[in-house]
Amino acid sequence: MTTYSHSSLNTYETCPLKYKLQYISKVEIAKRESIESFLGNRVHETFERLYKDLKCLKLMSLDELISYYNKQWNKKWNDAVVIRVERCSAQNYKDIGIKCLRNYYDRHAPFNQSTTI
Repeated sequence: MTTYSHSSLNTYETCPLKYKLQYISKVEIAKRESIESFLGNRVHETFERLYKDLKCLKLMSLDELISYYNKQWNKKWNDAVVIRVERCSAQNYKDIGIKCLRNYYDRHAPFNQSTTI
């Protein structure tokens, strides 16, 4: 007996044609990354770098952390990133990431409250 996931049933209820294209015809659709996802990925990569360096007993300064974030942002930025909120620019989102990094760094430095495995 065929098993249907909740998402596939929901897709069918919303749009039977979308269900047909996605689950039966298996049409490949180029997915575009949202700015929120792009921002989250860059912040996550930056924190990952911070904690990998800490495992080697190297504490990045806040300036180094922000510099790494900016390099990752600029290296991976592309025009396919979707910004749906018209009043916000890519720079606004980039600045949000910097603010998140600053807040986290100020709150948790020198990052010795626990052991990361």
